[in-house]
Amino acid sequence: MKFFQKNSRGFTLIELLVVIAIIALLSTTVMASLSRARSKSRDAKRVSEIHQIQTALELYFNDNSRYPAVCGAASVGAYAANWPTLLSSTYIGKMPNDPINTAGQYGYYYCSGYKPTGKCSFVNTGKNSDYILATRLENNSAVASACAGVFGGWDSGGVLNYLVGGGT
Repeated sequence: MKFFQKNSRGFTLIELLVVIAIIALLSTTVMASLSRARSKSRDAKRVSEIHQIQTALELYFNDNSRYPAVCGAASVGAYAANWPTLLSSTYIGKMPNDPINTAGQYGYYYCSGYKPTGKCSFVNTGKNSDYILATRLENNSAVASACAGVFGGWDSGGVLNYLVGGGT
C-alpha cells in the first residue's frame, strides 16, 4: 500500500490570518503614532507663529506707542478683523495661517485693552498698551478643560488654551 505524501508548499489559512492580524495591529499602532506626531508638529507651528505675531505687535507698539485697538481673529473667515492688515504691511510680512484654520476652533485671536493674569485668565484694563493673543493647541488637554470659553463668543464655544500677552 502506498500512502500519499502531503506536499506542504503553502501556508495554512490560520497562518495567513495570524500574519494579517499582526500586520493590522502594527499598522494601527504606527498610524496612531503618526497622528500624534502631526498634531504635535501643528502645535509647535502655532506656538512659533504666535510668537512671530507677538514680535510684530511689539514692533507696532514701538512705532505707534500703542497696540492695534481691535479685537478679533486672524486667518479665520468668520472672525476676521483688521489687526492682521495693520501688522502685515510693515511688521510681519505675511500673517501666518493656522495649520488647520477651522473657524471657531483654530486660529489666532487678539484683543487690545486686556492683560493676561494666568494661563486661562485675563483682565480688561481698557489700555491700548495691553493686549492678549491666544490660540488653541491640540495637545494641551490638561489646560483645555480649565480654559473652555475663555474668549466667549470669539471661539464659538471652542477652547483657546494658549494665551500670551504684553503691555504695561
